Amino acid sequence: MSVSTENFLKAIYKINAEELESATSTRLAQRLEISNAAITDMAQNMARKGMVKYKKYKRIELTARGKVLALKIIRKHRLWELFLIRVLDYSWHEVHQDAEMLEHQTSDLLLERLDQYLEHPAFDPHGEPIPDKEGKLPEAEKYLNLSKCKEGKNYKIIKINPITNDVTMLCKEYGFQPGKDVFLNKKYEDIIEIIIEKIKLVIPVSIARYLYVTQN
Repeated sequence: MSVSTENFLKAIYKINAEELESATSTRLAQRLEISNAAITDMAQNMARKGMVKYKKYKRIELTARGKVLALKIIRKHRLWELFLIRVLDYSWHEVHQDAEMLEHQTSDLLLERLDQYLEHPAFDPHGEPIPDKEGKLPEAEKYLNLSKCKEGKNYKIIKINPITNDVTMLCKEYGFQPGKDVFLNKKYEDIIEIIIEKIKLVIPVSIARYLYVTQN
């Protein structure tokens, strides 16, 4: 498959299944930074190949075959992220872009050797589940979205979603990463006040929605 096809399948899966939004042409165009017309052309072409279900003005969905392919691409990406951090000492904020490049160059043999070397991990450094070679996802603990949490309580960041270059840059700026403790001090309509590593921060609710936590 081409890089553009792999990215298209992965984007549909992540929007529909992980972000629980509708993978419309407009949403995909924003995610992939291409035109709506290009999205329509790709969707029609991939529908003919049995990878997606496409109807004009409806959300785009993966077929069973498309889902298998999408999960395999996601598996490659998340294993590479873990390898880069664990073996090559990348920081949490550095891994996404290089893993994005490596996922498209990974053969089936390399994929399984990578999984074996890492001892078959269930989750990546961002707290996201890693599909196994059958495409099955490990059971994940139920997380709370920080934007919906209660004031006056301590939380631990478990995962950040979605992982995009823009989100990664925001997390780096604010010091957010899985494993960090956060105290939710005050909630307002559009902002929340938190304390992380003894530093008080005021962040928009739109950023808090990227952060998933468990209560300490």
